Amino acid sequence: MADAPDLEVTIRPAAANAQRLIEWVEIELRVQNMKVEAGQPLLRLPLVSSNVQGVAEVLENLAVADALGPLTLRASDEPAGSMTSYRRWSADRAVSGDVTVRYRVPVTNAPNMRGAAPPFEMRTEDGGVSGLGEMFLILPEGDGAAYDVRVHWALDALTPGAVGLSSFGAGQIALDGVKAERLGEA
Repeated sequence: MADAPDLEVTIRPAAANAQRLIEWVEIELRVQNMKVEAGQPLLRLPLVSSNVQGVAEVLENLAVADALGPLTLRASDEPAGSMTSYRRWSADRAVSGDVTVRYRVPVTNAPNMRGAAPPFEMRTEDGGVSGLGEMFLILPEGDGAAYDVRVHWALDALTPGAVGLSSFGAGQIALDGVKAERLGEA
């Protein structure tokens, strides 16, 4: 789609520690041409999905800005009870233009506190990290818009030869005219 707005994601894992575990992953998301009224949902991330606890409550250093500068966000959480409940962030003023979102996701191998569940949460082993996109990628509030999506792997802290892999294949990802939720399914 020639007129689809761009959505770019950069995934930057930390270097593995002495136990060959990656302790965090930094995410940068850039969405072009957002227009959202003050107080309306701008971004979202599941609190829980398929009985898996998300990272919305533990992510670190969340910073969001648009063309006019930094945004002050207010989080609101859906009540538990459905298969997926979300944390949504809204801004205290109207949002316009390109929006940049930066944050850090801690990675832990602690057992899922909610009990039996599919292996969706962020995990680390042998110098690598994995997880379902929906569980760690903050995405624009689902408005049904189609985007030209680009995912960049920033693997400079990892062992030489490290490769980013996803459901879309190895290396950098380019998807044209897709909904943001496609990243959540990867």
